[in-house]
Amino acid sequence: MNTMAADLMLPHESSLLSKMPFWNGAREVLDIGSGNGAYLHKLSERFPNKNYLGMEKIAERAERAHQRFGREHLSYQEGDAECLRE
Repeated sequence: MNTMAADLMLPHESSLLSKMPFWNGAREVLDIGSGNGAYLHKLSERFPNKNYLGMEKIAERAERAHQRFGREHLSYQEGDAECLRE
C-alpha cells in the first residue's frame, strides 16, 4: 500500500494543525475521501486524543483501510459525502 503522500505531507501539516485552536479543541475528526487510510492513520498517531472516522466512497478501499489501520479510536467506513446532511 502506497503511503508516500502521507509520509510527505503529514510532518508539515501536523505542525500547522498543532498551532490552530480549532484543531486543539476538536475531539472528532471526519476525513472525507480517506482513500487507502494511511494519512488518517498517521494523523491519529500524531494526535491520539481524538476519535477519527475515515469515509471512503469505494467500499473495497474503506474495508481495506479498516482492516489495516482500524482500532478503538480510528475507523473507516463506506460513505458518500454528497449524501451528508447538515
